[in-house]
Amino acid sequence: MTIQLSTLIHQIRAAQSIEEEEHLITTELANIRTYIRECDSDLRPRIIAKLVYLNMIGRSTTFGQMECLNLMSDDRFSFKRIGYLGSSLLLDETAEVTVLLTHTLEKDLQSKHRFVVALALALLANIGSTELCRSLASDVQKVLEIDDPFLRKRAAMAVIRIINKLPDFVETFQPMVHLLLNDTSHSVVLSGVSMVIQMLKSAPNLSASWARFTPAFVKILRSLISSMRSSDEASDPFLQVKVLEILALLKSPSDELDEVLASIVSVADMKRSDGRAVLLQAVQTIVAVGKKPSLRTLAFNQIGRLLSFRDVP
Repeated sequence: MTIQLSTLIHQIRAAQSIEEEEHLITTELANIRTYIRECDSDLRPRIIAKLVYLNMIGRSTTFGQMECLNLMSDDRFSFKRIGYLGSSLLLDETAEVTVLLTHTLEKDLQSKHRFVVALALALLANIGSTELCRSLASDVQKVLEIDDPFLRKRAAMAVIRIINKLPDFVETFQPMVHLLLNDTSHSVVLSGVSMVIQMLKSAPNLSASWARFTPAFVKILRSLISSMRSSDEASDPFLQVKVLEILALLKSPSDELDEVLASIVSVADMKRSDGRAVLLQAVQTIVAVGKKPSLRTLAFNQIGRLLSFRDVP
């Protein structure tokens, strides 16, 4: 029987030399290889947890992939959670065993328990292969229609993966955009904006038909700017950057947009990392859709400010 994870971590950290550390890790991997074939099923989560840790410190633990898949199909949530965690780290989209994930993910996406559905969505968003995305697209679409912010934002992340792998599915998920952007949950709106960005990148022809929504995104951006001097939650630099990126992809210049972009450049706080991120994206958007030559000149001046900034006093 192998030792507990906490004991293994303590022993590795307490090693007095690289040789001692290497001996501990090699011995434990050998014990796991032997024990994993005949261990008590109730102790399998402990084995996978140790493989996850050993993988995080750079060791090859691919031999535990099948055990992760077995835990994923377990009815006990505590076991299933460890199985999903192990699969997300020990597997990738090129692994041959990913073809065995389809049935388990399909079953979990149809589960009545939201946490089980969330696990399946997260795995698909992280390591979903082209075949996996094609097989599960319809199930993800059904989850996206559920009025549950906890699941809807995760489903949007899975949709981003699907569209990235299969650009033809843009038309399938296009009607879902309004559900996300009109949601009352801030996190769902942010995930919806990210989904719009991926759609525009995967299907550039959408920019022409979606250009009519530019005023709506400009309005969102203006409201964010007006609250930049208040709480961080209200100004939300993450959403600002995303909306700016959308405006750059829509390529629909206007005087109103120029005014908003000029305001962003003037109020951006160079002392904060989030302020610099917003400023950088604003410069990129100005280069893409800026209408006035004076605004472009202002943008080029900001590049000099960013390059001359020193993070340390």
